[in-house]
Amino acid sequence: MASLDINRRVFCIQLSMALAASSAFAQPISPAEEAPVRVPPERAEDTYAILSLLVAKLETTKREFLIPDTTEDLDRNYGTGHPVTSPKEWLAVGGGSIVEVPKDQLAQFNEGLTDIAARRRQRLRLEPKFNLLLPYRMMDSAQRAEYDQLTPPVVVDVCHPWKLDKKIARKYKGRGPLSLFSQIYFDRSQTLGMVWALGDGYEGWNIYEKRDGTWHPVPWKISMSRTYA
Repeated sequence: MASLDINRRVFCIQLSMALAASSAFAQPISPAEEAPVRVPPERAEDTYAILSLLVAKLETTKREFLIPDTTEDLDRNYGTGHPVTSPKEWLAVGGGSIVEVPKDQLAQFNEGLTDIAARRRQRLRLEPKFNLLLPYRMMDSAQRAEYDQLTPPVVVDVCHPWKLDKKIARKYKGRGPLSLFSQIYFDRSQTLGMVWALGDGYEGWNIYEKRDGTWHPVPWKISMSRTYA
């Protein structure tokens, strides 16, 4: 038994060294992540209105919403493409969502794409200004890391098997699930807003329009967003 245990330890050390070496070669060098900034005052009211709709759509809790306190850097963390209008363009930009845009709103849509190009690496620091029917909790980086421990790793480490932390599970029971999203990208008139989101079983772009002073999801066909079974 002692020799088997020693062999297992040696194997684990060798495996860890091999994984570390392969990870070092596999990881591309990415630019440093920008520090988050406050939501621009002229965008704040519309940003929190749209994000409130988005969170209510993505999270299934009946107890408490979990909301990240910063938006996501699209390039560094996900490399997601922008919304596009054709399958050919979808392949060219490396993903995103294919959107059937009405001709009379195409100019607005293109203005939104310009905003995405200018701000896609920018992260915003969010405040508790959401309008939701349930209580919510703003999650900082430490709390998000703790919440992530509830999900088994994609790559299984045979030397250090994943085990559910029951204390953390009790802490977040019935809450969330935690969703991630970009900032809102607007057209010039700020009556069209686009936001990328990653939720429980969903990843893609969500588009909203302002009608009579209130934000609503656009009635457009949006495909190629990823839905996971």
